[in-house]
Amino acid sequence: MALVLGLLLCGGQTATAGVVASESAERTAAAAAMASARANDQSFILQYLVETQARLDAARSATTLELQSVEQELLDLAMGFRDLMARREEATTLLADRGERVLVLQRRLEAVLAELMQLSRAEVTDRRRIAQLRAIAASYVEPFAEAKRALAAARAARQAFANEEAELRAAGLHARSRQLALERRSTELEAAERAVRLDLAEARAQELAARRGAERALARHAHVLESRLSASLPDATARLASAPRFGPTASRLQPAVLTARAVLDRRPARVAVLFGGPSAPAVAGLSGIGQVMPVAGSVVGHFGQGPNALLDQGITIAVEDRRLVRAPRGGRVAFAGPFKGFGLLLIIEHGDEYHSLLSGLSRIVVSVGAAVRTGQMVGTLEPIQGDTAQLYVELRRRGVPVNPLPWLAAGQDKVRG
Repeated sequence: MALVLGLLLCGGQTATAGVVASESAERTAAAAAMASARANDQSFILQYLVETQARLDAARSATTLELQSVEQELLDLAMGFRDLMARREEATTLLADRGERVLVLQRRLEAVLAELMQLSRAEVTDRRRIAQLRAIAASYVEPFAEAKRALAAARAARQAFANEEAELRAAGLHARSRQLALERRSTELEAAERAVRLDLAEARAQELAARRGAERALARHAHVLESRLSASLPDATARLASAPRFGPTASRLQPAVLTARAVLDRRPARVAVLFGGPSAPAVAGLSGIGQVMPVAGSVVGHFGQGPNALLDQGITIAVEDRRLVRAPRGGRVAFAGPFKGFGLLLIIEHGDEYHSLLSGLSRIVVSVGAAVRTGQMVGTLEPIQGDTAQLYVELRRRGVPVNPLPWLAAGQDKVRG
């Protein structure tokens, strides 16, 4: 009878220790999940900055090439303008010569015609002089007409040169404007590259610190799990060492000892139920696949402890600054938008009759029907005016809520790489 009481007392103490260890394991699991999420966020930021630097570098190279092209265009325009000025000078000289030629012929023709009119009015007509003057006038008609045509052609050429000059000047102004704009853009890109290089150095340091923090948190969680395992499986052999002094009673109590061990072996499932968590079979369909904490922050609301009936079937994560929200596991978006009582709500269907619900987002960047990968950015969580922002996370199987925290924590080792 004393042995039975000792075993029962030992079993009760072990059960209490199991509950306490489970509580500690839940805290370290949450801390490890949060640290891993922060590390993933820092990796995402670092990758984004690296891609941004590559885009800036490509944009600056393209701007430099375009600037060189514009500068060559300006040189070509300057050479063309100098050639135009030379040809225009020649055309101006030719126009002056042809104008002078027309003027000379016109004056000669006018003098002959004036003399003819004077002779025609005289009382004594000098027919021979009139015939001579008419012959001279006729000889001037064709050269005068030809000179006028040449003068008209020279004027047209000069106008064409004026038009070409206007076009060259307009092209030069446009090229110069482009050159100035490209120089400004090159300066802006250079400044942006300097800023990104500084951000990259800081992001690399933060990413390294976050990774080391995640490794330490995972190590602490592994240590707690080992401690829980040691606490939940006491050394039955040592406790049975005194059994012979009770004689045959010890052999009869052996089944009771095994039953107590079996109860202790089932302790994690029992503790999960006590704390609102799913038992092992409840999440068997999702285990071993890999999942991530949707946002890096602090768990301020646990399963079954929410402020109201709508928000007590999951966990609540609080953040103090802007954070990216990720898909906890791959799937397809079943709903994305505002929903009464939940704010902006995102529902992801993971298959095997599992769904995850994320509510309280500041912005959603995926649409209904979209396929999402594990860890893919699906939105943002942004505090307003220095206050904290909160993300509510639910996991449902066949519409029944189960505690998502153990499931999220279980996937951290699988997704850290």
